[in-house]
Amino acid sequence: SGIALLYLQLYRVTKSQSHLQRSLDYVKRILRNLNGRRVTFLCGDAGPLAVGAVVYHKLKSDSESKECIAKLLQLQRTVISTDAELPDELLYGRAGYLYALLYLNTEISPDTVPQSVIKEV
Repeated sequence: SGIALLYLQLYRVTKSQSHLQRSLDYVKRILRNLNGRRVTFLCGDAGPLAVGAVVYHKLKSDSESKECIAKLLQLQRTVISTDAELPDELLYGRAGYLYALLYLNTEISPDTVPQSVIKEV
């Protein structure tokens, strides 16, 4: 998702639709291969889902954006589970998932992820 995020940032700077389209190409490829084993932003499924939601939102594909958001929110059960041996760090832990939720609220709208969901994490 790092390359997709890079093209998304290039789109923000240049406003070139080709960068947004390249970001979408990478997002689609990544989203096909999600496995649900890791839930963090940098090394798991949360990052690609969050970036995908933002890219689809910018392309006015609301149904795909909402689907990515719904899948991201489904990961919350794993994150808040007391059985999960998930550390509280950005790279492999809860902080990465929390960052993905906050990223959506920053990039799409402040109420994309309800505050109650964020507080649970």
